[in-house]
Amino acid sequence: PCMQDRAVHYHPGDHIELFAYDDQGSLRVGHFSISSSPTDSDQWIEITTRYEQNGFFSELLHNNVHVGDVFLVRYPMDDGVRIVSN
Repeated sequence: PCMQDRAVHYHPGDHIELFAYDDQGSLRVGHFSISSSPTDSDQWIEITTRYEQNGFFSELLHNNVHVGDVFLVRYPMDDGVRIVSN
């Protein structure tokens, strides 16, 4: 399902999977921790990346992405563990 125009709900520690095709046409997947606060917005998420020379997603995100580009993203996921205090 498309996340556009839908609320995005996530918790601290959740991550997304970002999909993109490389120059050979192979689908690549990158895992990124969500760096925005779940209380900041329910319409978008932020990720933080570190530049790594020759890294597929690093090169793509730092050098080739522009406002308005669209990516296939798997909905925010967590590691399945939640610590709840009473």
